[in-house]
Amino acid sequence: HFHVTPQAIARRNHLPKSLVIVLGQRLAIPRHVAGSAAQQQAGAEVAHLRRLLARHAEPTRTQVASLITSTAARWNLDHRLALAISWQESGFNMREVSPVGAIGAMQVMPYTGAYLSADVVHRSLDLLDASDNVTAGVALLSVLTHETSSEREAVAGYYQGLQSVRDHGMYRSTKRYVAD
Repeated sequence: HFHVTPQAIARRNHLPKSLVIVLGQRLAIPRHVAGSAAQQQAGAEVAHLRRLLARHAEPTRTQVASLITSTAARWNLDHRLALAISWQESGFNMREVSPVGAIGAMQVMPYTGAYLSADVVHRSLDLLDASDNVTAGVALLSVLTHETSSEREAVAGYYQGLQSVRDHGMYRSTKRYVAD
């Protein structure tokens, strides 16, 4: 949301090497300064991800939509919701990389992919691979729809982060995202 890398947040808050934070701990977010080392590092990471994605076969948007539909069925998720999220996030484009490093058609952050891999999907996920990217996004949506009381809150959680939505309510940009 603030276009700051997790590493910059860790440095700003003098987090231990383990990067462990305590539930409820307040974190200071470093200011986004043009030309800062953190911004340059984030830009380099995004460029690296784009190069890696270029090495993978690029499915068509129709193929991505079909993959989303079939994956949603396996996760007992309304395929229309998963399609809407992917369309909003990337237009079904597997080569999309956000300025903050979200990857692929479902725009999954690498740390979210690692969590989903370990705790939800229970297998390794390669977010650069279309099938795994869609699996990660659909699995996350499935978790969010089960953890929330409404589809609207689940969509907000996908965009803003569920804990942030619960702690702070929906940001203005999140309300626009949900409405769209």
